[in-house]
Amino acid sequence: MSDVYKLQYNGMTLSYPGWNGAVSYESAPAFKTLTLCAAEGGTLTADSITGMPGDTVQLSTAYNTYWRFSGYAKAGDGTLSNNTYTFGEDDEQIVSAYFKKNTFTATGGWEKGSNVSASVSKDRTTAYVPAKYATHGAHTGDIPASWYSASNRWNPSNASAYSINLKPVLLFSARDPNYSTNRTSVFKAITRAGSTTINSWTYNSNPGKSTYTQKYAPNLTNTTQSTYSISGSMDPGYYSKVYYWASGTTGTWTATGYAP
Repeated sequence: MSDVYKLQYNGMTLSYPGWNGAVSYESAPAFKTLTLCAAEGGTLTADSITGMPGDTVQLSTAYNTYWRFSGYAKAGDGTLSNNTYTFGEDDEQIVSAYFKKNTFTATGGWEKGSNVSASVSKDRTTAYVPAKYATHGAHTGDIPASWYSASNRWNPSNASAYSINLKPVLLFSARDPNYSTNRTSVFKAITRAGSTTINSWTYNSNPGKSTYTQKYAPNLTNTTQSTYSISGSMDPGYYSKVYYWASGTTGTWTATGYAP
């Protein structure tokens, strides 16, 4: 029997020789076209959109600012493995890419520093509590490391729909074993967004007590993208001594938004 040779032409295969030397034709697999679809938030491309069944193409995605790629879906009998698509036999060959908003939630606390005190008998001056900054503790979502790379201080930028809830705490106390109702001291505290004061507090300690403790503990919401800090001062007045207690700086904060 003679060997049979085949030649593909115009979507058909030419076979020869045929029965009694006749030329015969048989259908050849047709090229397939891949349709690419991208949902809101990004783009989808491929190094080719045509191929024979079994051929592969490489897919690439790119997300827009404040979005992230979330996955593929397909229609037809082609197969997907990571970013590689293999054509199937079906006429319908579709790959879709999906994206999601890059939502983040970040939480943290505040620097504590060291105890600060002032004595009316020794200093007779106002004692200052240096700035204590909001520090990064944990987060969900994909955020830039630069937002907390400087001494772990929280300092976001270019976020969308940003909001931060601040619950700082500063703990003060005063002591005077020889107290009287005419003796008092003054505590002050402020919260800043960058260099801008967003909350201030002044408290005159309750006279007529040998010891007195007071907390600065506001509940604040702000949208400024910057560092946040708390600081304070203490005037001993007629008390023998006033204190800032570092261990009492137990405040928290929570920030939300969309990261670039």
